[in-house]
Amino acid sequence: MIERFLLQNKVILLTGGTGLYGRGLSKDIAAAGARLMIASRNLASCEEVAASLRDEGLDVSAVRLDQGSELSITALRDRLKENSERSTDWSIILSPASCGVQIRLSGSGRSP
Repeated sequence: MIERFLLQNKVILLTGGTGLYGRGLSKDIAAAGARLMIASRNLASCEEVAASLRDEGLDVSAVRLDQGSELSITALRDRLKENSERSTDWSIILSPASCGVQIRLSGSGRSP
């Protein structure tokens, strides 16, 4: 039954992954086998959480994202697209901190 929740071969972007709820969600997602990218306005906080999870052997990276800034959102979109063109399949984009924000990977035919 637990196999239904495994995230091997999934790449997940999680916004708000450093707060009270986000830290636990970050750990659970990475522990389930996903490659996780934590995004927030506070890059230092993202790096801190990512480093602590990497110390546990989990595949986690950090990126700065201000969901109130179109420039920040499009820069992240471009970064994700760049990674997608290198055969990285961005499986899931979670934004519990800000419902309604979507990042379309232009040209990929996929929309989160």
